[in-house]
Amino acid sequence: MSVRSWKTIKIGELGRVVTGKTPTTQDLNNFGNTYPFITPRDMTGQKKISNTERFLSEKGMLSVKNCLLPPDAICVSCIGSDMGKVVMTTQNSVTNQQLNSIICNTSFDPNFVYYAIIKISDELRNTAHHSTAVPILNKTAFSNFKIGAPDLPTQTRIAAILSALDDKIELNRRTNATLEAIAQAIFKEWFVDFRFPGATGEMKDSELGPIPRGWRIGKLGEIYQTTSGGTPNRTHPEYYQDGNTNWIKSKELTGSFVTETEEKITEQAVKKSSAKILPAYSVLIAMYGANVGNYGITSMESTCNQAICAFIPSEQYPYSFIYHF
Repeated sequence: MSVRSWKTIKIGELGRVVTGKTPTTQDLNNFGNTYPFITPRDMTGQKKISNTERFLSEKGMLSVKNCLLPPDAICVSCIGSDMGKVVMTTQNSVTNQQLNSIICNTSFDPNFVYYAIIKISDELRNTAHHSTAVPILNKTAFSNFKIGAPDLPTQTRIAAILSALDDKIELNRRTNATLEAIAQAIFKEWFVDFRFPGATGEMKDSELGPIPRGWRIGKLGEIYQTTSGGTPNRTHPEYYQDGNTNWIKSKELTGSFVTETEEKITEQAVKKSSAKILPAYSVLIAMYGANVGNYGITSMESTCNQAICAFIPSEQYPYSFIYHF
């Protein structure tokens, strides 16, 4: 089927659009372990979502029952710098008011719609970046965005190919998570409990308690070169347009390598701001705000904002030690 024969369709015509709602937090009985309660913080690049920071109880769900989403609803973050994040539900779920969700009618394949929304996510994000106030895409404005769609059988074929790739990505993520857990367990065994191969068992006292002989206590800042970043002046859009250097924000630190960033900055932006070029394999830690404690690793030369502390690796002290520490 030729792309020319695809129809341009408003999001509001795909099915029912639902804006989420938060049950009153003053009643702790509204929260439990039954219904995933999806917020932008839970949207970390995965396609399908089942685990969330918080869940609602039956009582909490009933208090916002008009916002209940079935499996295969497409949830889109529609506020601020998080705008444009997309996930699909895997079970009956509820979102907060920062998300608009699509419950597709029978003429549209939910998986195809998911990928179509991903395709226009940059357009959604641009809505955020061109506003001085915190932008919010309300239900009406969101419903007026458009996607292109072929007939249903073609939608299903396209979605099947893309879903197979996403399934492979998810499998790789799970494998990586298992390997990461093994690495953390080994690190704890060797460098926290000091039960590492070849250890003689001889210990000496230190301000932190017994440590192996030959070891010393040192501050992280004495072992690694550290620095933080900066934000190029937002009144100069040319600092961000056509940039090719990753500019990492604390919300993009997800415990692994950072390969892509929401925004990139130019060489001029680096020269005119406190942003600094960080080498590959720098370990980043969020220092404050809602994402404090988040961490990640640069996969290439990158920059970061001022909310992040960067540990620069060296030949003597590689990134892997500080990362697992």
